Amino acid sequence: MTEPVSKTRRKQAMHEVQALGKALVDIPSEKLRLLGLPEALFDAIGDAKRITKHEARRRQIQFIGRLMRDVDPAPIAAFLEAQKNGSLAQKTELAAVESWRSRLLTDPDALLAWRAAMPDIDLEQWQTLIARARKGVDTPDGKLAYRALFKDIKKRLTTLLPADDLTDKETP
Repeated sequence: MTEPVSKTRRKQAMHEVQALGKALVDIPSEKLRLLGLPEALFDAIGDAKRITKHEARRRQIQFIGRLMRDVDPAPIAAFLEAQKNGSLAQKTELAAVESWRSRLLTDPDALLAWRAAMPDIDLEQWQTLIARARKGVDTPDGKLAYRALFKDIKKRLTTLLPADDLTDKETP
């Protein structure tokens, strides 16, 4: 014989499911479609996105929580976790690219370290690009070179190195 679930535990479970529903309101509708949510839940989330009044929004989130009780929360929780981790991975990647760019622009020895990490680069071409980027964002040529440097670094880091090696380990 199984023990009955306490009222406290049932309420706790409802609050957890409601929190998942609230998190879904912040996800763009295009990504929500990937979850294959029931139509009523999808519409309720869309309504909650349009509601601006505090109390009305709170009631709509409660309604979403009620609809979420009929849905398996595990795939939704996994989806939300993947969204959070994907964003974190992108931030880490962009930080590594920006770190390399600033290092290449400020440290004269950084190009040799970059060449050691990427032996197939054309050293002369990179020296020219870095020199143009050092002109700064005040000149049109400097702006283009600054952006081109970022794009080249990003392309090389994402295609040639595994995700673990994206960080510039020599930067203080």
